[in-house]
Amino acid sequence: MRTILRTTLKKSFTSLLILALATGCGSSASFSVMGEQNSFGQSPTEVYGKVDVLWVVDNSGSMASSQQDLITYMGAFTDQFMDPKKNIDYRMAVITSDAYRSLFGSSSSVSEFEKNSGTAVITPATPNGKDALLANINQGTSGNGDERAFQSFRTALEHSINDPYKPFPRADAHLAIVILSDEDDYSHNNSNHIGGTAGDPTVYDNPALHPISMYTDYLAAKTNNNYAVHAITILDEACRAQRNAQNGGQRIGQRYIQMAQATGGETASLCSDFSGDLQRIAIKSILRATRFELNREPNPATIQVWIDGAAIGQDANNGWTYSEENGRYFLDFHGTAVPEPGERVTVNFDPVSIK
Repeated sequence: MRTILRTTLKKSFTSLLILALATGCGSSASFSVMGEQNSFGQSPTEVYGKVDVLWVVDNSGSMASSQQDLITYMGAFTDQFMDPKKNIDYRMAVITSDAYRSLFGSSSSVSEFEKNSGTAVITPATPNGKDALLANINQGTSGNGDERAFQSFRTALEHSINDPYKPFPRADAHLAIVILSDEDDYSHNNSNHIGGTAGDPTVYDNPALHPISMYTDYLAAKTNNNYAVHAITILDEACRAQRNAQNGGQRIGQRYIQMAQATGGETASLCSDFSGDLQRIAIKSILRATRFELNREPNPATIQVWIDGAAIGQDANNGWTYSEENGRYFLDFHGTAVPEPGERVTVNFDPVSIK
């Protein structure tokens, strides 16, 4: 008889536990990242991929409180990654929003990853990894006021750093870029500042300003479309007015918001307790790197995949791919096909052998 194995995967913020359920001839198997239990299950398995996180920290004169807020709330992020039970293969690094200045011969800013802690790239093997990350994030406020987060992350990612963990990002890792800034991005080819005065909307009409697509195209090519950019910034006029009263010169992060929207990233307001947003960014990043393991060897030609009922094609850029490693069978999702938390993924296939 022809046996069809059906595998269902459901994503939820409440847990990152994958439950593999036994199957037989003509039966079904289910996987869930929820903490729910099922009456017919085998031992839980966790299958996480690689995640590289690059923090871009605005180090201009008005950022002291925002950097401190990030340090205060960071536990919501690191708790997701650094839980030893999850065994997540992560790397984290920090740059500043003026790292681009190394392009113009500045001696006060370099594109290498910041290492106040003495360690440039934090990994699961880094002693006191959370403390090391927080030390690297605490960049102070002596940086340049011409913030260019986009140009800075590209410069840093292209730079050959003196660190045993290069390259960064890894070719097979999901890259999450998290920007912290109370201004906006004004990346362009020259060293002059084109941001103008706060509140002047005409700066966005400047033809010298790099289009966002210049950076999305770069990141897509560098990561095989396996990336997202998140922004913790000023999201509205109320927040801008609040921050402007404290320091002056702040702007709504319009380009940061657009970048996050264009890449499937998250946005968070500097004027709120953004610990929940950090947790959401962490979980989303981990889920994007999660691999789904099938508990039977499939005939690859028969694999069919749906997300919430919509058919998904086999595509290394914006679909799914199948691989076998050491007798284990995996589905990976890429680009626009990466399931969001809460979406249901259904996989049908013919197994190679019948139990």
